[in-house]
Amino acid sequence: MVSFVNFKLLYQMFQRITPRLRLIPLSLEQLYLFSAGRDHLDRSMGFNPMPEFTLNTSEDMLSELESAITDFIIPGVTQHSDKWEWHTHWVIVHDRENLNIGGIGMAGGPDENGQAYLGYYMEQGYEGKGYMTEALAAMLEWMFSEPLLLSVMAETRVTGYASQRVLMKNRFEAQGPSPEGIKWVRYR
Repeated sequence: MVSFVNFKLLYQMFQRITPRLRLIPLSLEQLYLFSAGRDHLDRSMGFNPMPEFTLNTSEDMLSELESAITDFIIPGVTQHSDKWEWHTHWVIVHDRENLNIGGIGMAGGPDENGQAYLGYYMEQGYEGKGYMTEALAAMLEWMFSEPLLLSVMAETRVTGYASQRVLMKNRFEAQGPSPEGIKWVRYR
């Protein structure tokens, strides 16, 4: 297992910077803090507190994220310490306001077909301002630096028009129905 010091150096190395945002991969210790509550993570990372974090989606999304952190993401980072950045949760930080405004992450690195699955979310008050489009573009640039990655998959709700626009602006193509709504793919 990689030590905390090594994780701290590694996450600084993998951090993505855009004109308005910082995308920061969470270390194992930070994932445990996040699983205890968003405010614990934000305080430990020196982010300004957000009075209320709300999503423009089903109310189950935040509880699904909490479950994913403990049931999927933490075990993935633990089991794949050599490629932890593909298994962790990345926070999206509004640089000027120093606020944790969303998250993005993959369900592991490229599979045997060269595909990776990606998901993301944004705090409701920051939607419609291009932040997620900017964050996704930065993440895709980093992801496609991996030569084995041939395509990235994502899903949206049928009525998730804002999320669909984010994907289209990042050159994703609709592939038809999926269990979540619509399946999207972006090729290298």
